[in-house]
Amino acid sequence: PRKNFCRHRHYFDGFPLHFICVGTCRSALYMLLRRLLLSLCFLSQQKAVASLKTMASSTSSASQAASKNGRRAVMHWFRKGLRLHDNPSLLACLQQQHSKKPTHVYPVYVLDGDSYQLFRCTPLKANFLVESLRDLDTSLRKLGSRLYVLEGDPVQVLPQHWKEWNISHIYFEEDETGEPYALQRDDAIRKAAKEQDIPVHACCSETLYPLKAYVSKAGSKLPNTMGSFQKVFAKMPPLQKPKPAPTAKDFPPQQEEQDEYSTQFLVPTKLTDLPWP
Repeated sequence: PRKNFCRHRHYFDGFPLHFICVGTCRSALYMLLRRLLLSLCFLSQQKAVASLKTMASSTSSASQAASKNGRRAVMHWFRKGLRLHDNPSLLACLQQQHSKKPTHVYPVYVLDGDSYQLFRCTPLKANFLVESLRDLDTSLRKLGSRLYVLEGDPVQVLPQHWKEWNISHIYFEEDETGEPYALQRDDAIRKAAKEQDIPVHACCSETLYPLKAYVSKAGSKLPNTMGSFQKVFAKMPPLQKPKPAPTAKDFPPQQEEQDEYSTQFLVPTKLTDLPWP
């Protein structure tokens, strides 16, 4: 009889399916579609697992190859002192006394749009930064090295390249300004380096003497005039001579590495290359 037949409308993946079902035929069709969907999900999961295994094996093989080659890489993070001469942290990076001489040295500068050097920057100051980075890169290339310019939050981009380049030590100039963003950034960098068992070495070279040395000589009364500051300055020890610039012999040969990244991490050439304004 007609009442035993019913016309139903179902939707599968957004498309309407019209069919006539009788009694148990409808449930059988549902079971078939359900098994088909489960099979498709299982196949997609198998493909995802296989791709993850491939990525893990490639990463493991790369790390094993780096360790087999005896790779010992260090990083010097240029921040304010964009120079080779009288740069204690750079010399300490090249002349490590606590371990074997590195096989790779990565001089790095990070274009951080949130740092106060760029966040509140005039066009003339931004142009001076571009010129300084280009001059620094030219000087490094004369010594057989180069400047690797990264962009973004240092807390995010630096740890990524520590793993990629197998960095064992990181060096930079200590920020003594007390600027809140710089303090938070450096604390986060030290925490991230500690998680990866990477020692951090910072050298004070922003002023003639470390600011803490002035505070200790001044005692409880800080100088508020030029005359009182000169009295504090007279108590300081004799100034050290400026440190010489490194030579080509201080840098390990990295021709293969430079060719690999010859088109990456390049220095900016104009103002529009900066994350500013």
